[in-house]
Amino acid sequence: MRTSPSGDEVNGYAGPTDTLIALASDGLTLRQVVIRETYDTTDYVDRVRADAEYLKLLTKWTAREWATLDFGKARLEGVAGATLTSYAMAEGIKRRFADDTRQSGAEARRREEGARGLALWCFLLGGLVMTFSPLHGRPALRLTWQLLLVGGLGLWLGQLLSLALFAGWARHGLGWSQAPGLVALGAIALLVPWVARRQPYCHHLCPHGAAQELLGRFRGLHINVPTRWHARLSALPFVLLAVVFLAALVWPGMNLGRWEPFDAWALGAATLIPLTLAAVGLVAALFVPQGFCKYACPTGALLKLLRTPSESDRWSARDTGAAAILAIGAVLTAAFPAENIHLATAAEAPITEIHGAAFGTTWTVKIRGASIDRDLLNREIEAELNRLEFSLSHWRESSATSAFNRADSTAPVGVTPELLELLGFARTLSAKTHGAYDVTVAPLTAVWSYGPAGQQPAPTDLALAAILPQVGWEQLTLDLDRAMLSKAHPKLAIDLGSVLQGYAEDQVATVLRRHGQRDFLIEIGGELLAAGRWNVGIEDPFNPRKLLAKVTLTDACLSPSGLYRAKRREAGKAVSHILSPKNGRPVDPTVELCCVWDQSGLRADGWSTALMAVGWEEAKRLAEQEGLAVWLVSPKGEVWKSSRSAK
Repeated sequence: MRTSPSGDEVNGYAGPTDTLIALASDGLTLRQVVIRETYDTTDYVDRVRADAEYLKLLTKWTAREWATLDFGKARLEGVAGATLTSYAMAEGIKRRFADDTRQSGAEARRREEGARGLALWCFLLGGLVMTFSPLHGRPALRLTWQLLLVGGLGLWLGQLLSLALFAGWARHGLGWSQAPGLVALGAIALLVPWVARRQPYCHHLCPHGAAQELLGRFRGLHINVPTRWHARLSALPFVLLAVVFLAALVWPGMNLGRWEPFDAWALGAATLIPLTLAAVGLVAALFVPQGFCKYACPTGALLKLLRTPSESDRWSARDTGAAAILAIGAVLTAAFPAENIHLATAAEAPITEIHGAAFGTTWTVKIRGASIDRDLLNREIEAELNRLEFSLSHWRESSATSAFNRADSTAPVGVTPELLELLGFARTLSAKTHGAYDVTVAPLTAVWSYGPAGQQPAPTDLALAAILPQVGWEQLTLDLDRAMLSKAHPKLAIDLGSVLQGYAEDQVATVLRRHGQRDFLIEIGGELLAAGRWNVGIEDPFNPRKLLAKVTLTDACLSPSGLYRAKRREAGKAVSHILSPKNGRPVDPTVELCCVWDQSGLRADGWSTALMAVGWEEAKRLAEQEGLAVWLVSPKGEVWKSSRSAK
């Protein structure tokens, strides 16, 4: 097993270390520990590798002991001169086994979440039955229902509607996938009054209201509120609603949960203000039945505004006030644009990071928001990336791409629609670049040591002459109707490396959206996909320690393709990884860096490579012709931006 991704956030001096762990057949006893890959300082890593006693010491404890190991009590000492690296390695091992130990707990949590979800739907059904049947008029049944609301929907599930919840939905969308029952509860509260002039939530589904009604049964403690004060106090919830609504537009980072007592029902998340409001409101219910509902609940005031008008209804002062508040809100919205609201809110949201490796490089996903199930998303993302790599990458022998490359025949071969989609886009790029970009360049990448075979001697002119007939996108035939692929030359082979990482970003984004995430940043080997607004940097190709620019990536993809990180020396001369299908040799670079913005990771990744291949002048012409957002940097440092480029 390996410590990544559990230990990816444990840094030594300069970065994390990925460790391989050999386990005995019992799954508990550690046999050997070795360093697989590291981003830490080389000198310190070498000291750890050379310390056989330390590596042997790491096998002293079982997997279960590692999960809760106290380094101090266990007297686990680091490697002299490389303390942080050795401790980071040990902490990564501990986190990996701790994560494994929690898997059973995670399964139990999933079962509990399933039970909670089912219970919530039962409460929703019960609330509708109480609303539309005469059962609510039976005292014993109503008492039982109120107790169930307080204990079940309130203290156990903690599912209450609030202005904070509605504001969150307004800013970030409905959480259908994460909390369908809660969304249904909101829908019932907001829509049923329009259909049936009844409010099921306040009367039959609110735990806080049910608790007040239970406390109001002590009739001997009741006091009468004078009519004059009742009229004045009844306006207070609408005043609070107006203040909170307008404040939410001006100060989007404000915690609306502090204006109401409902967070107190989620005891683990409650703060002093909601707890105080809840306590005061419940005590007041002993003396003034439903006192909070009548005189202090802004959520209740909002729900009271929702109703289907009848013939007897007339425009009232309440309607005038609501219209005035909406008008003021519209003015504030114009003064504080939506992107500013989003930025202010996003800046305060916690960020969850997930890391891993795929396609011979690393990937990182950052997600804004609370209550992120990191373990679940990590498993889903890794599963999707592994699926793509082992089905499409020619570096994997089991992939459909490798199977096609090995087929020493021109007969049609059945392939997946996914592979045909990628090849169809690649052929389009080849046609638009007149073959400068070619997806069949795999034989050339192999002989120039950029393929799965690894390091090879530099090819001779004779070797290149023999290989060139095997290369040519026009020799590749796609039969979309039958999902078949054929080649005119039996040795023709395809290389999807120029589009696969961008396509993988699109698929990971689909995974995240399927789990209800809407604000995230995906990075795979330097390719970026942003949902929401994220500040990112573009490396200076002449000094990668500095930034060429800082840009805000908003619901878009950014693909930087450059020669500065992919050059190597052959016969004393720097050569690039961009190969010419015409002569089989690395191109003489006229573009040092190309950045392409697009809504699709696949398109951004493919076009950034294609524009690198055609060179400076043709890249500029193509960028304008295709309406692409592009930045180009020449080897001399000249920067060109297309008319549609990011500012």
